[in-house]
Amino acid sequence: TSGDLDNPFGSWPIANRQLAAALRSMGYDLRFDWAEGYGHNAEHASALFPDALTWLWRSEQAAPEVDVAGNLRGDMTLMKLLIPGEDWQPLVTGLGFADGPCSDADGNLFFCDMKEPAVYRIEAADVEAGRDTRSTVTRESVSGLEFGPDGLLYACQGAKQRVICINPATGEVTEVAKGLAPNDLAVSGAGLIYITETKAGQVTRVDPATGETTVVATDIIAPNGIAFSPDGGTLAVSEYRGQHAWMFRLKTDGSLDAKLPAMTLWRPVDPNGEFAFNQPPPYQTASRGDGMAVDRAGRFFITSALGVQVFDPTGRHSGLLPPPKRDGPVKPLTSCMLAG
Repeated sequence: TSGDLDNPFGSWPIANRQLAAALRSMGYDLRFDWAEGYGHNAEHASALFPDALTWLWRSEQAAPEVDVAGNLRGDMTLMKLLIPGEDWQPLVTGLGFADGPCSDADGNLFFCDMKEPAVYRIEAADVEAGRDTRSTVTRESVSGLEFGPDGLLYACQGAKQRVICINPATGEVTEVAKGLAPNDLAVSGAGLIYITETKAGQVTRVDPATGETTVVATDIIAPNGIAFSPDGGTLAVSEYRGQHAWMFRLKTDGSLDAKLPAMTLWRPVDPNGEFAFNQPPPYQTASRGDGMAVDRAGRFFITSALGVQVFDPTGRHSGLLPPPKRDGPVKPLTSCMLAG
């Protein structure tokens, strides 16, 4: 009602309208009754109570319909990405610890089981059909995989403190650089490798031709996932123990500049935190920002404690894909990839 509380602590009339607009936009079955006058009391609600019960208990069933008519032309909401009614579909099960998914130019899927250990391949057609027809590429344990422009597969081996190169056709392994603590990697259009060194809080560039290493970014809270934009001009790095995914501009000499905390990751509520009246809930410090993928439109998909968080190319949050349902407590997702 227009006469509800409106003071320095907040406006109920405005908040009620905003809540109704949000529920309507998300497709909820909604009836919003607005009246002029009345105060912060039960008078208006009491008068509407019989009608409210009649409406709630009506026989017809409302079909939810998301209202996207008011979206701006450039908005990249999840409604433009998801297929209604579709859910997560298991492709491979029974792995010890899956990591490093990536795809080649033909859409074939590659990934690692770190505990087996093995790097596997599944043909693009089988990925689309949901068939687990994996074949073994090599018997190595890696935490990050990415194809370079040369068609070779580059990988992180933190346990052996090195970056390696894998021939996807023969499985032959070659050491590219050592003396590192790599977690994940991305390969530029020029063939330079960029790795996250989580404990050191830095991004390091590796020249595969010479093995030379150069620290190109520092002061990141446990950097983890890393990926280039489709045009190769922007590098994004997620924080595992922080709340941001940073964007950098890639310069022609392979260095990085224009560091910007462009993407803010949603974090779980901290059940042990201090809850205060009329204040936002306390959130955990760590977002668990982990593996990252990018689609052709420039969206960034970042795995986290809450699921896969999606951002548009400018860093605006587009939505959250909840993790697959499973028995037991929800665990942070580690990596993601687009393939098929």
